[in-house]
Amino acid sequence: MKLIIALVVIAAVAIVTLSAIAKNKKTAPSNPSTNFLVPEETLSSLEITQKEKGTRLTAHINTSLNDFNQQDDYPWECVIYIPYECDRSTGYPTDQGEKELNRRFPKVDAALKGNGELPNAIFICKIIGGNMAECTWMVHDADKAEILLRQLSESDDDLYGLEFNIQEDKDWYWFNYFQDRQHAAKFYIDDKIKEHFGDLKLIDIEASNSDRDEAMLILVTVGYIDRSTYMQTALLDKLEGYLNHIQSDTFKSEYPEPNVAIEITFEQLPSRLIIQSLYKSYHWVESNGAKLRISVNKRYLTITRDEKGDYYYHWSDEIPE
Repeated sequence: MKLIIALVVIAAVAIVTLSAIAKNKKTAPSNPSTNFLVPEETLSSLEITQKEKGTRLTAHINTSLNDFNQQDDYPWECVIYIPYECDRSTGYPTDQGEKELNRRFPKVDAALKGNGELPNAIFICKIIGGNMAECTWMVHDADKAEILLRQLSESDDDLYGLEFNIQEDKDWYWFNYFQDRQHAAKFYIDDKIKEHFGDLKLIDIEASNSDRDEAMLILVTVGYIDRSTYMQTALLDKLEGYLNHIQSDTFKSEYPEPNVAIEITFEQLPSRLIIQSLYKSYHWVESNGAKLRISVNKRYLTITRDEKGDYYYHWSDEIPE
């Protein structure tokens, strides 16, 4: 298969370097030393506004950890996405949503921390807005945390289908982001979008595949793409930019192949809501003269839906037709 890279391969490399340390393989933890105490949580609130679209969030940050010197014992970042009933105009919880969040969050917090001499998790922050609460802990034993969360997502009616992501973060990246740079944290949404998608206005990779008589554009994502409305919007905005690009005279003159494919690549299977958005995008992409392909960790994913509305995932090592 002959691929001629035409546009900013460097962009893809740049996006990869922005990834916040993501590793799937977990290592057995050593026993943490017991000659320290985890400080009692002290929360401070910070309002966050997205620069371009005005999306608003509120971050509740545990500020008691500024002098905590046992970070090495908690090298795993665990982010849990807790949905709630929200006001669609603001993304913030309704009164019912507040009750849901106040019921669900303590269950997750207690399960993660456990009842041992030292907690298995330390709470970092809770970011509310955009139809969910994005809650972060630093974790000692990642495997134990994952097992507990899967049990909750399968057995607790209030937390059924709970979405979470655990990745190695020995540097406590987001903790330091909020603790050391609270003045800059107002740009959290924009920084997070850049981390996962790079520049929304750029085409990451553009190529010609002579074997398939096909022009191919690759949209590169990094890390876990969560269920927040701003992440969904960012992905669809970038995809729209790709569709506009293939309609341009410049693209059509440079790539006269009759077939055009847009491939979105993920390092991890994204949120179910992202999958649903992509399923709804198949027709949108086709109506603009292209095929949409999705790959996750170098395997191709095709999404279908039955009459009941259930989604099904079909995996292949070969490029789907």
